[in-house]
Parts: sequence; structure tokens; C-alpha cells
Amino acid sequence: MERGEVTLSYVRKLVSMSKLNFTEVAWRVVNNAMQILGGIGYTTVYPIERFLRDLCLGMIWTGTNEIMKLIIQHEYKKEISDPEFWKNKRNVELDELNFHLEEEKVMS
Repeated sequence: MERGEVTLSYVRKLVSMSKLNFTEVAWRVVNNAMQILGGIGYTTVYPIERFLRDLCLGMIWTGTNEIMKLIIQHEYKKEISDPEFWKNKRNVELDELNFHLEEEKVMS
């Protein structure tokens, strides 16, 4: 970003995606470990109870996962709204044999 190769919006989207992915995967791992250990997993005998508490805090402290999803959606919408985004993209409409026929196009 400092070299000007990517925008702040793109970085914000990547950071939100990374946080969302990490917390969701970590939650599945810790939850499965807790299921395996059963009731003793809630005690301080094993560190799983601490991981569970820390992970819950991580999921809400820097923005909930729902907020991360909203940030990702917002930044992606901004990204695809920019005409420069589509400049080098393939126009799949031209793949159709009858792409020139207007009556074949249904826009709903």
C-alpha cells in the first residue's frame, strides 16, 4: 500500500476477510476440542477454556464478524463500481453466439 500498488479500500477488505476467516476457523477448532474434552474442557485443567474465552473476545473486540462481513461487502461494492475494475475483465456476453440480438437479452 505504501508503494501505491493497492488502495486503502482493498487493504481494508483483505484485513476484514482475514479476521473473519481466522475467527470462524478458530471457533470451529476450539469448539471441536471442547466437544472432545467434554465437561473437563470447561475447567482450568486444560487450556481449552482459556482459548474459548480469548477467542470470544477476539470475535467482538476489534469488530464483530457481522461487522467484518458488512465491511467486506461495502468495499467489494466500491471496488466493482469503479469502471477501472472492469477495464481488463473478459466480457462474457460476447461468448454467446447470438450476443448481437437484443431480443435475446432479458434484464430483470
